[in-house]
Amino acid sequence: MDLGDVSLFKGKFAQHKRKLNIVKEERVGKRYPCPNFADYQASFEALRQALKTGSAVRSDVIRERSIEVGDCFVLQGLLCIVVAKNAENRQNKRSNYRLRIIFENGIESDMLQSSLSVALYRDELGRSIAFNDENARTAWLERQFGVRPEAKINGYLYVAQLQKAKTELSHYPHLYKIGFTRTKPELRIAECENDVAFLESAVKIVLDFAIPAPFEPHKLETLIHQFLQAQRLNIGLISKNGLAYQPNEWFAVPLQTIEFAVENILSGEIGKYRVDNTTGCVVEKR
Repeated sequence: MDLGDVSLFKGKFAQHKRKLNIVKEERVGKRYPCPNFADYQASFEALRQALKTGSAVRSDVIRERSIEVGDCFVLQGLLCIVVAKNAENRQNKRSNYRLRIIFENGIESDMLQSSLSVALYRDELGRSIAFNDENARTAWLERQFGVRPEAKINGYLYVAQLQKAKTELSHYPHLYKIGFTRTKPELRIAECENDVAFLESAVKIVLDFAIPAPFEPHKLETLIHQFLQAQRLNIGLISKNGLAYQPNEWFAVPLQTIEFAVENILSGEIGKYRVDNTTGCVVEKR
């Protein structure tokens, strides 16, 4: 088997090749054998090949950076790939995300995003895997996680709807989550029933927009959230683990209003319009 850039595992890295010993269990999350590791073996082979050819390199870890699906790291000598990212309901108000991380030795972990950042920062061997150019990174994401390089997009704005209305929300005739993702929306909702961002419920994508450069999907998400601020869902819910939370990306507004708003934000015409608070429809400003 071609292991690609074998220098990655020599010296100090080799000493930790079979270890994943981070001090506190609470910090690292649970670790257990990945039941579908075969699905990711090709991804690790592709990553090793990218390191071997130089299209990807090891780089220092930036502690405060956001971690997204498809990001790759070396943690205590093991290559690992982030394959899922879900909102985590916490007792404190600081936002966090629960990650699903697959390691090259067939183990997976569900540590928090903040915990992974700390672990990488404290590990003298911790590295981020960076691609030398955006085309190489986009090609990696396309092959492994579904981002379309030919579209030259920065990400997607998606609109999701509950497949079955929750009892406490049944009086809302129109209720949608508006979010953004760097990968295909279908991947973002893959674990929706364990994600408080999706109300821990089955959802479906009813609308999505591929956001071309130079637009940033996160900025677009912020703008449409601001435009629909009066229609934002304002209700407290209880998660499966018994903690209270308040969703902040759900809006009680007709789907056509969301579509119209996105198109006019992208065209720069949104300043001409407002949302009628009675009907939830877009009307021209007077």
